[in-house]
Amino acid sequence: VKPHVHNGYHYLAKSPTTLEPGNLEFYACKECEYVSLVKEDDGEYVDTVLMRPLDSSHIAYLSPECLKQPTQFDYPIAINVQVPSTGYEVDQTGLTDASTTIQSALNYVSSLGGGTVYIPSGRYLLDNQLQIPSRVTLVGDFKGPDASDYGTVFLCNKSHDGTTSIRNNAQIIVNNNAGINGFTFYYPNQNITNVVPYGKTIYAYGNLTATISNILFINAYDGLAVNDASEGAGELVNLENIYGTCLHNGISGFYQSDAGTWNNINISPSYYENALTGYRCNNVSALYKYTRTNLVGMTLGDLDDFSFDKVNIDNAKTGIYFSNEVSSIRPLQAFWGLLNDVNLTDCVTGIYAERLFSGAGALFTHSSLGKVINVSSDGLLKLSKCRYDSLLGSGTTMIESGSETYQASPSHDVSNTFNIPMKAYYIDGLDDTGVTDVSTALQTEIDKCQNGGVIIIKNGTYRLNNPIVIPSNTMITSFGNSFSRTTNSESKNELVKFISYSNDACVKLGQYSGINGIRIYNVYKDPDTAYTTLQAGNSDPYVAVKGIGNNAFAINTEASYTFTSFDFSNSSNHYMKYCYGSAYETFIKTNGSGKLVSSLSNLTFLARCCLHDYAQANVTALDKYFNFEDSSKDEPHDKARDITRTYCTMIKISGGSEVVLGCFSYGIKTLIESNNANLLAVNTSQDNLK
Repeated sequence: VKPHVHNGYHYLAKSPTTLEPGNLEFYACKECEYVSLVKEDDGEYVDTVLMRPLDSSHIAYLSPECLKQPTQFDYPIAINVQVPSTGYEVDQTGLTDASTTIQSALNYVSSLGGGTVYIPSGRYLLDNQLQIPSRVTLVGDFKGPDASDYGTVFLCNKSHDGTTSIRNNAQIIVNNNAGINGFTFYYPNQNITNVVPYGKTIYAYGNLTATISNILFINAYDGLAVNDASEGAGELVNLENIYGTCLHNGISGFYQSDAGTWNNINISPSYYENALTGYRCNNVSALYKYTRTNLVGMTLGDLDDFSFDKVNIDNAKTGIYFSNEVSSIRPLQAFWGLLNDVNLTDCVTGIYAERLFSGAGALFTHSSLGKVINVSSDGLLKLSKCRYDSLLGSGTTMIESGSETYQASPSHDVSNTFNIPMKAYYIDGLDDTGVTDVSTALQTEIDKCQNGGVIIIKNGTYRLNNPIVIPSNTMITSFGNSFSRTTNSESKNELVKFISYSNDACVKLGQYSGINGIRIYNVYKDPDTAYTTLQAGNSDPYVAVKGIGNNAFAINTEASYTFTSFDFSNSSNHYMKYCYGSAYETFIKTNGSGKLVSSLSNLTFLARCCLHDYAQANVTALDKYFNFEDSSKDEPHDKARDITRTYCTMIKISGGSEVVLGCFSYGIKTLIESNNANLLAVNTSQDNLK
């Protein structure tokens, strides 16, 4: 921000009352452009980066609390788009409604192609529903259930309209390709002796992808729902670090095609019982009586190959209910998935399986389940290294031979910490249409990031003829903080796409460096070229993301049209999370210790690339490969599948020690190839494997 132009502009929900010259320190970022370091009233420091006129631009905000990385945050929440207008100030005391203003901020960021709206610590009254638009993440300060304050608190006050509409009555809607991270929810008018049946607190509807993490429900009636049997469809919905007291339904999920990961789910009346003063339940005996009479911890319907890890539910009427209610669109589908380290304590019934998928079922490992009732006429309930109090019902239940004795789940810490310096560089002025090569100009700007920092790329599409190298202690990122999947209908300004024309690599990551929220495609690596190359017994040196230094990381990144998507062979202590795409030969290569979390290789990503408009891209006739919606055209689909099923390995590990959690592949040759490595793979699965 240039000197003398900042007065009168405010951050969302948190604005300095004075900006004295002594509180400002200006230094050149590049010629005629500046970074302003603003000291706020509470002593926190904020970097704001601006390279265009203030009235029409993003402001990038680095939250110190997020960058300190509390234990609940195991990946960087680095860039938070702020709206540069006094019109976005809201009451953070909880006395007046904030929902209208927050919704305006969400819509504004959506109109720019996507990004993140950050809500600092405070209490925010929500009289109306919030809708989080596609490619937008709503981020708050999450302190956790055991902290001395709750950080960003939403006071839920949306009344039920008396209808059965889940969408109309939810407090927050998470739309396609969106996310919410870091909030505590409290219903100030809830009464445990006269319970009010509010709608869902969070409803993720119709989601192709969504990320919901670091959430605390203090006294929700219904906590969180992913679609419903009557509406919605999608895949790749990830839940993580969910805590709370729910009185009626904790978490429910329906109609998801495949490969969602739900990790660290905790539903218990104890969060309301032991809440901080001002939030605590005033009748604990009534609370426990109510949950043991009414609460279903998790309701799981037609979820396809889902992964659950670390689930704790106590004092519910039913811990986990596998529902017989299925979508009219998929009437033959029911639950199919893996559940590891599930602990159902003091529930009237631990497991009630009314229906499971006929082609598979539910596999519990290393779990303590209480009373188990299986009446499903289809599928299989399988228990491995589990304990249970009783086993009832006419459904088929298998106790895996040799695993009748309970064993605790193997220790697998899949968190990570990041040390990102408090410097931000916003790069603008490059061709963001994908027409001309910007690799040299982009590298020049990256090299100005001395001693590490965060490099923010303006939303758009960028052509890279040559590799770009991210120096040590640096992260290159879009404004997005949730994974957002490409669709053929999207515009070119939606988040950041790198269209690579290189035969070497696209992005090279130095020591302690990473990439977040960017999609990468190589126009030269079309399926015809790949098939010819691999049939001849040859390989290809191209890599979408390559670690050239230790501790490299990739988050929320998509890489398709590559022979190798992610190569961490030269990066010990590497880290991957929420990374997706399709490779012809190897999706992930490693050599040295690291962690691979909730990532997916799926050949269908080749059909979602938006490459049709770019020169040299031999993908204008994708119909010859992909006709998913027309069952009469299976043969072209089979041809594309044969490329990856004949040649592709999802994860290739050559030495070192690797932890793999919740990774999934579809339509490839080999799931994991491990040579001379110490490997722990948990809830890692495949479909359509050759």
